[in-house]
Amino acid sequence: MGNAIGEDTPTIEDAVSGLEILGPRVFLALETYEVFRLMDTWLRQVFVPTLPENVRVILVGREPPTPVWLTAPEWQGLFGSMALGSLNDQEAQELLLRAGVREKDTQRINRFARGHPLTLKLAASAALERPSLDLQEMAEHKVIRELSRLFLVDVDDSATREALEAASVARRITQSLLGAMLPDSSTQETYDKLSALAFVESTRDGLRVHDAVHEAIVASLRAADPSRYLEYRRAAWRQLRSEVREAGTAELWRYTADMLYLIENPVVREAFFPSGSQQLAVEPARNEDNTAIHEIAEKNEGPDAAGFLRLWWNHKPQTFHVVRGEDGSIVGFYCCFDPNTVDPANLQEDPIMRLWWHHVRNNRVPENQMVLFLRRWLSRDHGEAPSPVQAACWLDIKRTYMELRPKLRRVYLTVVDLPTYAPVATKLGFNPLTEAAIDLDDMTYHTAMLDFGPSSVDGWLSGLVADELGIEERAPQIELHYKILERIGAGGMGVVYRAEDTVLKRQVALKFLPLEFLGSVEGRARFLREARTAAALNHPNICTVYEVSQVETGSFVIPDKEEQSISEGSPFIAMELVEGSSLQEILDRSHPLPIEQLLDVAVQIAEGLAEAHSHGFVHRDLKPQNVMVTKHGRLKILDFGLSKAVQAAQPDEGAVSKTISLPQELTQQGVIVGTLAYMSPEQIEGRDVDPRSDIFAFGTILYVMATGKNPYKGDSAAATMYNVLELTPKPLSQLRSELPEQLVEITLRCLNKKPADRYNDARDLLADLKSLKKSIS
Repeated sequence: MGNAIGEDTPTIEDAVSGLEILGPRVFLALETYEVFRLMDTWLRQVFVPTLPENVRVILVGREPPTPVWLTAPEWQGLFGSMALGSLNDQEAQELLLRAGVREKDTQRINRFARGHPLTLKLAASAALERPSLDLQEMAEHKVIRELSRLFLVDVDDSATREALEAASVARRITQSLLGAMLPDSSTQETYDKLSALAFVESTRDGLRVHDAVHEAIVASLRAADPSRYLEYRRAAWRQLRSEVREAGTAELWRYTADMLYLIENPVVREAFFPSGSQQLAVEPARNEDNTAIHEIAEKNEGPDAAGFLRLWWNHKPQTFHVVRGEDGSIVGFYCCFDPNTVDPANLQEDPIMRLWWHHVRNNRVPENQMVLFLRRWLSRDHGEAPSPVQAACWLDIKRTYMELRPKLRRVYLTVVDLPTYAPVATKLGFNPLTEAAIDLDDMTYHTAMLDFGPSSVDGWLSGLVADELGIEERAPQIELHYKILERIGAGGMGVVYRAEDTVLKRQVALKFLPLEFLGSVEGRARFLREARTAAALNHPNICTVYEVSQVETGSFVIPDKEEQSISEGSPFIAMELVEGSSLQEILDRSHPLPIEQLLDVAVQIAEGLAEAHSHGFVHRDLKPQNVMVTKHGRLKILDFGLSKAVQAAQPDEGAVSKTISLPQELTQQGVIVGTLAYMSPEQIEGRDVDPRSDIFAFGTILYVMATGKNPYKGDSAAATMYNVLELTPKPLSQLRSELPEQLVEITLRCLNKKPADRYNDARDLLADLKSLKKSIS
C-alpha cells in the first residue's frame, strides 16, 4: 500500500490518509483472501470501516467470504459476493490471441480448456513452444498436471528446472531463500529465469509458483526424490529462521506464513488450519450476546461451572469472543485474556483461574513477557469437543498468539476430555499441570500449560517446524541477536560479556561456556534441558535468565581487539545484566561486615534460596562470587542450576572423583563442581545433594561475613577438603564477641556436618533470620 501511495504507511491512520488523496475512486484488492483469514474480524470491524468513502474493497479468493459479511446488519446493502466461473468462448479466444496463439488454434485449445484461465495460459505457452503437441489427447481432468509436467521437462536448462522445484517447496521465493536452497547456483540469473516462466508470478515479497503447478511439482518431487524434497525444506527453514531475527514488526506475519507453509504434519496443520471453520466468523462479544453465551454454558456445563462463567461475564465481558454461524446466530464462544489486566481478587472467585494465578505467581515469567488464560471454549451443539466451532475458536486464538509476540510466554487452558485433546496438545508442546486439576459438577477439569520459551511464539513455531524436519533446534546466529560490547569477567565456568539484545533493545550479560565441558551432543542436550528448567525461576533476589541456547557461529571479535574463539555448538546463557559489586568484592573491601549490613545481605540471599527450594531447585555452587549487590542494595544470586546442568552433561553423573587434585573452580568431567571452601561434606564425598547442601554453603558465607575468615580454606585443595569433612570451626564468639547469640546459633546449625542436623531448606532459615533482624532493629 505504501508503494501505491508513494510513502511509508506505518499506521492505519497513515494508510487511510494516503488513500483519501490518491484519487476520486480507489480500489483496494486483497488477493488470495484465504491468507487473511486470521485477520477477517479485524478487517471487517476495524480496518474497512476506517477507510475513506472514495475507497472500494475487493476480496479475491478461491473460497467464499465468511457469511457474516452478508448477514451482519451493519453490512446490509454494502457487500456483494460474486462467484467467478470460466471464461466464455469469446473471452477465451481473446485471451489466447493476446498470448500469441494463431486464430485457427484457439478453438482447438479451448475445446478441452473450457475457459479455465490457467489452462488456457499454460496451453497457449505450450502451443507456442511445441506446435506439434496434440493437446486434445490429454485427459481433461489431468490437463493442468500434465501441462505442469511438460513445462518442467521443457524448461531450457537443468539449473532452472531444479530452481523451479525448490521454489515450489516454499510459499514464496526470494533471492536469499533461493540462494540458501541452491547454494551452488547463480542466484540472480536463476531468479530472473524463474520470474520469466508463464506460471510464476512476481509479487512484492517474492516469486510465487501458481498453486496448481506448485502442487503438481511438489507431488512429483516428494515421490521421486524425498531426500532432496526434505533438504529443500530444511534449507528454507534455516534461512527463514535467520531472516526473521532482523524482520520488522510489519514483516513478522509474512515470515510466520512462510514457516507455517513448511508444516505437513497433519496434527499440527489441523491446529493452525482447522477444517470446518471457513463458514464461521469469530468476533468480540457484545453486551446483547450475554443471553446466548449463558444458554450455551448452561447447556454444556454443570450448574457450578456455568455459574463461574456467568460470574466472569459479569466481571469482564470484554474477555469473551463469540462464533457466528451462516445465519448470524451465536453457535459458540471462547474466553481468553491476560490475567495482569484484571483485578486479582476477581481471579480468586473462580476456582480454575485461582489455581492458574497461583501457578503464575510461583513460576513467574520475565518482566517483559506475559501469559494468557484461555478459560473456556464451548460449542452450542458439541460443547468442548472437536467441531467447526472449536476449530474457529482455535484459529482466532492463534491470531492472538501472533499479535502478542514477542511478549507472549505462556498459555493456560482447561479441558474435561483430556484423552481426546492429548495427542494434539502434546505435539504442540502443552504440558498437563496435575496440581491444577479440579472437580466441578462431578467432572474433572484438567489444566494444560504451553510455555513458548524465551523466544516467544516465533521460537515455538520454529521449533515445531524443526521437529517435523528432523533438525536439532539451535540458537539463531548469535551475532544477529546480540551485539557484544565488552568483556566483563571470566572464570572456570566461562567468559562473560556485556551485550545488547538487538531484538528487545536492552543490555544483557552473555556467559559462554567452553564446549569441552559438555562432551557429546547428548551431553549438550542434557545441559540445555537442565539449564532451561532452572531458568524458569523468577524472583527479585535471583538473576533473571532470558535465554539458554547454543551458538552457530565460529568466532567473535571483541571491541578491544581481543579475539575470543567460540566453537559451533558452544552453550551460552543470556541473563539480566546486574550492575554492582559481587559479595566477594564487598568482603575484600570491608570485612567483617557490620551486623545490620550482614543481616540485610543474609535475609536477601535466604529469600532467593527459599524461592528456589520451594520449587525443588538446588544451587550447588553458592559462594560470594555468585552473589551480586546492586548500587541500590538489591542482592541477586547468579548461576542458579548451572552446576547441575554441567554435571548433567557428563556421560556418567555417578562417576565423581574424590582423589584427584582439584583447582579452585571445578567444572570438568568426573570432577566435583563448585568451590571447595563453600562445598558441603556430602558434595565433596560425591553423595546426593539437596537444599541442605545450599544451607551449608550459606552458613559458610555467614561465617565469612561475620568474621572475615573462611573456616575451611586450607593451603591446598586436599587440606580444604579435609577441613570441610573433619574440622569444627572456631566459635564465632571467640572471633567477634559482639555477635548476637541467635546469629551464632543460626550459623552453627547451618554448618553441621550431617545434613539432618541443618535447616531442611531456606524457608525455615529465612524465618529465623527475619526474627533476628526484627529483634535487632
